Amino acid sequence: MKLNKSLRAGIYTVSIITFLTGCENRAPKTAPPKEPVGVVGVVAEKIEISNNIRIVGQVAKLKEAELRARIEGVILEANFKTGESVKKGDVIYRIEKDIYQADAERIAAELEKEKAVAKLAEVDYLRAKRLFSEKAISAQEYDQAASNLETARASVKVQEASLNRALLDLKYTEIPSPINGVPGIGKYDVGNLVNPQSQPLLKIIQTDPILIEFYVPEAKYTEYARRKADKHLQERQVNVYALLPDGKVYDKIGKIYDIDNEVNRATGSILLRAIFDNPDRILTVGQYVRVILVEEEKTPSLMIPQAAVQEDQQGAFVMVVGADKTPEVRRITTGRQYDMNIVVESGLNDGETIITQGLQKVRPGEKIALTLDDGFTSSLKSYTIISKDELPESMKTDEQKAEEAKEKEKLEKPDKPKESKVKEKTPSSNPSKNK
Repeated sequence: MKLNKSLRAGIYTVSIITFLTGCENRAPKTAPPKEPVGVVGVVAEKIEISNNIRIVGQVAKLKEAELRARIEGVILEANFKTGESVKKGDVIYRIEKDIYQADAERIAAELEKEKAVAKLAEVDYLRAKRLFSEKAISAQEYDQAASNLETARASVKVQEASLNRALLDLKYTEIPSPINGVPGIGKYDVGNLVNPQSQPLLKIIQTDPILIEFYVPEAKYTEYARRKADKHLQERQVNVYALLPDGKVYDKIGKIYDIDNEVNRATGSILLRAIFDNPDRILTVGQYVRVILVEEEKTPSLMIPQAAVQEDQQGAFVMVVGADKTPEVRRITTGRQYDMNIVVESGLNDGETIITQGLQKVRPGEKIALTLDDGFTSSLKSYTIISKDELPESMKTDEQKAEEAKEKEKLEKPDKPKESKVKEKTPSSNPSKNK
């Protein structure tokens, strides 16, 4: 029995120790401090940038002329080549003129005949006038002489008009170009009979200078019109660039040529036309291009990455990093977008830090571990409205050309193979070590 009591006492002792140990394990532990969330941010920065807009446009002709036959006849000559420039006054078509030459000569002879009759009638009239004053002839004879003179003079005028018409018909046997331009494909060939009812013989389009038509939203036009009305801003010029289908900007700068007088009700936009020099005929009528309108004078604008902007029912906002490394919500008003960046018009100050990556992990007031993206600042310094890839060689600055030359040289120059740091083992002079 004593053994059993000792065994029981031991069992109770172990149970109590186990219970107490379990209680200690179930006691609450203090949670470790939460690590700051890692995010990437940038510093909002003001840069000088020109107001600009990109719109789809289409090349259009400044002038167009259709050549038509104004008389009937057979085409003897066609003095042009499709696609090659012609000058104003160049004779493009010649129509047979023998009939019209003969008519002009015949009418000229009849005119001389009528002039002779008129001269004789004038002599008769002067004689009759003298005799009538001497009362040698009757009033009826005098009146008849005066009538004969007027009739003869009228006949001269009729023949003069007929001769002018004949000479015009003779002139119409040559069809000149009324403008400088480029002819298209002719509708008629040499030997074809044409007349005033025939289709246009040829269409000539002026290609230098040339126009580009594009539609601007009415809001943008209103902004432009206000700037033109403002005495302080009306001196600012708007340059027009054309981005060609090959991705390069046309190397001639255009200017606004004219503006339509009404807004298109269906699209809510207004038609503008810009004029460009086009000596090499790079721009072709009907061609689609991207029009870039750029105001010459630059204005300071606060720029941030588009990725930093979030939106909710109240509008746009960003997460601004405070001095204590905690983010806060800041409501902003955004403006124009430039590539992957956007202008902030209000709500944010120059030099403030905003979060661009890791936004889904942060909460206002919680500590963060911030890494600044220096690439954003460097990209702003080198930012241009027209990228270097879009610029043609003739529009690049000397600095851009030198930079490209360095990059090209770097790509063409092969990298030198790195020298191995591990030296080759040479055989030992000690024969015992070589064994």
